[in-house]
Amino acid sequence: MKGVTGMEKNGTEVIPEMVKVDSDELNKEQMKAFQSGKPIEFSGGLSEDAMADIAAMDAMDLSDLLPPEPASPEEPGQTVSMPAEPAGSENQDNLISESGEVEFNPDIHSEEKIIIKQGVTELKRFEIPRAVKRTILVVFALIAAFALGFCVHFIMASEIFPGYVNETGYKCAAATLNIIPKDKEFMIFDIYVKKDAETTECIVFGVLSEAVNNFNPTYYRFIINNSDSEDTNVYLPFDPEKHSAYKQGSDQERMAADTMMSYYNAFLRSVDEINAGSERWQRADIAYIKTRLAKEK
Repeated sequence: MKGVTGMEKNGTEVIPEMVKVDSDELNKEQMKAFQSGKPIEFSGGLSEDAMADIAAMDAMDLSDLLPPEPASPEEPGQTVSMPAEPAGSENQDNLISESGEVEFNPDIHSEEKIIIKQGVTELKRFEIPRAVKRTILVVFALIAAFALGFCVHFIMASEIFPGYVNETGYKCAAATLNIIPKDKEFMIFDIYVKKDAETTECIVFGVLSEAVNNFNPTYYRFIINNSDSEDTNVYLPFDPEKHSAYKQGSDQERMAADTMMSYYNAFLRSVDEINAGSERWQRADIAYIKTRLAKEK
């Protein structure tokens, strides 16, 4: 271009230079058409300077001066950025925190909407095999039984808790030793006690010796009134020879023989119950009783 270009001049001033006309000024009809935006018809055509200015304008790069056009959603390969909904929108069910986790708001959820389930991490615990558990239980049961038996024996031996059976057995054993003739000796082997509703029966088994190598197994049977321990009856061992003599005697002796036999039959029934393992009969602790008798001599 020569001088000042058309872009630096007023629009009405550049037109005469770009258009080759007979006159330097536009006529009224041409100006009116130009101002209204209609095309202007010239009789002459464009001058060489006007053609050079148009070529120079076409060669100019105006992309940096124009704002970028928004991408069309219909065009493939384009990413459309949708505007984010405000925090108080009714359609926003899940709020995303700064850490990226989804926070559930119970106020804006209903039962018909999607329920967000949290994952549960299960820790698999070590399981002991059933056979090993059973073995451990058996071992612990044996240890507990041994410990319990030891404690009971220790308590009974130390006279802390002799119990009703041992206390009754001790009293009957002491009474037996008091009725033994002084020229004889009685050694206690076993003592069994049975407590009924009204009475308690106690049988002391032992060996009665009169001389060296002369041992006679025998017993002494006691019936104790539970409400009054002083009311106690002792039954001597059955004597077959005396029983036969009474049977041949007077009426009173024959009655005594029948009474001896009834007491002996009661004793035999008790022995049968003991041998059958009846739970009603309890065996006293002979070691405890002998230790206690020895201390009182």
